[in-house]
Amino acid sequence: MANEESLLREVDEGLAEDNLWRSMRERGPFLLGGAAAIIVGVAGWQFYTSQKNAAALAASRAFYEHTTNEALSLSERVVKLENFIETAPQGYATLGRFRLAALHAQSDRLRAMSTYRAIYEGTQAPLRLRHLARLRAANLALEDGRDAAIEIIGDLETDDSALGYFAREVVALAALRAGDYQTAMSMFETAASDFAAPEGVRTRAKEYGALARVGVDKSEIIWPEPPAARPSLDDFDGDLSEMLDALSAGGESVQDQGGNANLGAEEAEADTVSDADPLQKDDQDEGVGDAQSTEEPE
Repeated sequence: MANEESLLREVDEGLAEDNLWRSMRERGPFLLGGAAAIIVGVAGWQFYTSQKNAAALAASRAFYEHTTNEALSLSERVVKLENFIETAPQGYATLGRFRLAALHAQSDRLRAMSTYRAIYEGTQAPLRLRHLARLRAANLALEDGRDAAIEIIGDLETDDSALGYFAREVVALAALRAGDYQTAMSMFETAASDFAAPEGVRTRAKEYGALARVGVDKSEIIWPEPPAARPSLDDFDGDLSEMLDALSAGGESVQDQGGNANLGAEEAEADTVSDADPLQKDDQDEGVGDAQSTEEPE
């Protein structure tokens, strides 16, 4: 019995080994192919990631160089940025378009608006960046009138995000420029009292709300004629508080000029009085002569 059990066990083991080898011969190539595919896939992913990171690093360096090289002229910087946008990855290309539009705004407002329009009407940039481009374009469109700015803002005015507050700020500015001081004052006062609004928006709303109130009280705001180097509301393309600081500095210079004008008026008045009273002028001349005679040495 023991010999028969041992013999049967050996037969079972032999059959199991045969089945295993037959299974390996049938499935082995597939298993080896799958393992090789996994290895190749991991290696390919690593290569793709390294190439992508290298391209992003190169684009970052190129973008920094094009945006900080002040030695180049404006036209040269524009050309370099245009070439950079054509070859840069999508994210850096979008940033390059923003910078390109800012450069255009220094000399060609309409071209800058066209560049911003290409961003917010396209689909490559993220939604928030497209909204930002719309705000920049609307700021530049203030010079074209209230309707032009509102048309660009579109439904962004009703947006619940922080960008919605900036959009409503542009709409209020458009009303202020158009002479609709009541609407502008109402919008600025609403923004100034809304604690959900960004701090910068609330601060500027208080300043411009006070300006709109002057227009409501006087029915008209007489804008001073600024010097060529003095920024005005027409040149707005950034932070409003900075522009107000510049306007305040300009106002001080106007006051200085007014003081000089008053001094000149006083001198002219003195000359007029002396010409109108010749006797007084003669008395003054005689007094001067007596003073000179007393100073002569004996």
